[in-house]
Amino acid sequence: MTIRISVASGSHTMAVALGVVFCLATFTVFDGFGADADLDSSFDDDGRLAVSIAGTTGTSAANAIAVQPDGKIVLGGTVLAGTAGYDFAFARVDPAGDLDPTFHSDGKANFDPFGTGLDDYIYEIAVQPDGKIVGVGGTVSGSNHLMMVVRLNANGGVDGYRQVPFSGNSWAYGVALQPDGKIVVSGLTTYANSGADFAVARLNTDLTMDTTFSSDGMTDWDFGEEGYDCAFDVAVRSDGKIVLAGTAFHGGQSVFGVMVYSASGAPQGLGWSEFAEEAFGEGLALQPDGKAVVTGGCNSNSGDFAVARFNTNATLDTTFNGDGMATFSFSAVNEEFGNDVAIQHDGKIVVAGHLYESGVERFAVVRWNADGSLDYSFNPSPPAAYTYTSHYVGHNSQGKGIFIQPDGKLVVGGWTAAPIGDLMEVARFKGEEDLVFSDGFESGSTDWWGDWGP
Repeated sequence: MTIRISVASGSHTMAVALGVVFCLATFTVFDGFGADADLDSSFDDDGRLAVSIAGTTGTSAANAIAVQPDGKIVLGGTVLAGTAGYDFAFARVDPAGDLDPTFHSDGKANFDPFGTGLDDYIYEIAVQPDGKIVGVGGTVSGSNHLMMVVRLNANGGVDGYRQVPFSGNSWAYGVALQPDGKIVVSGLTTYANSGADFAVARLNTDLTMDTTFSSDGMTDWDFGEEGYDCAFDVAVRSDGKIVLAGTAFHGGQSVFGVMVYSASGAPQGLGWSEFAEEAFGEGLALQPDGKAVVTGGCNSNSGDFAVARFNTNATLDTTFNGDGMATFSFSAVNEEFGNDVAIQHDGKIVVAGHLYESGVERFAVVRWNADGSLDYSFNPSPPAAYTYTSHYVGHNSQGKGIFIQPDGKLVVGGWTAAPIGDLMEVARFKGEEDLVFSDGFESGSTDWWGDWGP
């Protein structure tokens, strides 16, 4: 079967925002290459790689992942560096699954920006067009929590960092790059009388605060009930509007919350989704039509994967599963949670997180069709809409971020427990790799990534 399509590829919440690129391609779909849910054995022989930032000692974890246009995979997170506290941590892996020696000489980098042994954490990353890596998170200094933006050069050296000066304790969880290179950061900030609020800031390319955004580069939003509101993720639409998504407190319980801002920082839309039980939103991806897909967890069945889709005005999209919301339960007695979400070329929705199997947390991926139904073609034997894996038998692991390569493969980053301590982990699944293009390029080639690169 040969299909001719026109594809629009826009900015991704965890990658470089290069605007919208249109391309025309003819490809043939072949069966027999294995399930989309299968691990890609061309990546480190078994589809998985565990990375220790601090050698044989210390604890490290990846909270974010991005894929460069050349196919190299960047991980961002934290490492416990001896007794000096936690440091910002990064790793870069080549497409074959080997640490990249052109990145800080051994593929790994960590640093403490203040040099005082404070605890530093990265929760999201993005790669600029010039190859520089932007990470956002926070630093703990006594009872103070500081929202931080850090940037590395393409070779792994430190380019700079900036504290975002919200007046209360604050933390960053999401980052998106505008086409003009400005950096949009989301997270939370706290106030004594209103709990935690959605927070968003925008920085110029030199890491100074952008005063054309809400006059000082920062703004926040309280959903109105003095509860916990946190914008765990952010994306920039093609019309320049900024979309925040995360957890909000509304109607006396936690719900998925969505906020839309204009390019100048003015509120444009507010929405939420109330599942049958309390729900906690965490990951965000934008469809080409601007609709926002949010993932997280719902407290039904002790904790289920949850996903909701919102229209461009932040109202629920009822064409998605009838009411805009969908859940998946692997176990009725153990927690499952979706930490991040991505949209495939065919519109299918892929969520990465964790589920419990045989008493152990495992890397997990679940796929929904564009209409909100579970996609049982993802893992056809036996039919299942999910897959899971563990790097070490009997040890917990969690998927924290997902990225879809231009060839359709699914790259998931997170952490795995191991005998020597927690490690960064990355796994690659086949995804849509059975797309073979009529011009001779196959999914295993990275030669064409310049045309479809993120």
